[in-house]
Amino acid sequence: MKKFPAYLQINEKIHSSGQPTWEQLEAISQYGIEAVINLALPTSDNAVEGEAEIVTLQGIPYFQIPVDFAHPKHSDFTLFSSILTNLSGRTVLIHCAYNKRVSAFIYIHNVLSGMPVTEAKKLLHTCWQPEGVWYSFIEEEIKMSNNIYNKTSGGND
Repeated sequence: MKKFPAYLQINEKIHSSGQPTWEQLEAISQYGIEAVINLALPTSDNAVEGEAEIVTLQGIPYFQIPVDFAHPKHSDFTLFSSILTNLSGRTVLIHCAYNKRVSAFIYIHNVLSGMPVTEAKKLLHTCWQPEGVWYSFIEEEIKMSNNIYNKTSGGND
């Protein structure tokens, strides 16, 4: 999988990349992948027509959350986080067009899961340094989740 575009291994179970080629997707089961999450739009650069079928014909669950790069939404992230949590223990490939959406979502997920910010940022910055709408989106998601935690826990215990 190291030949996948913008490939990054997050941990022993989570792998991220840009858009894999048709040939790479056709061989995905050979890499031990047990689920695929695609955050790209069907119209994104290098999108593979029939990707879901290529993956699911190998017996691998496939999830597509079409995240608009110009307008990421809270509901996109919460769906992603829910799916990733439900896939816990499985080897997962998460990809988008260039590994930018993915790296941002993984950063938020890692921080909210307790990974030290410096470690999470190191992974994020391996792919890119978000700015503009993505910088704001990341900050807002973390802030919103911290506010929810503080309201449900009764403070900063």
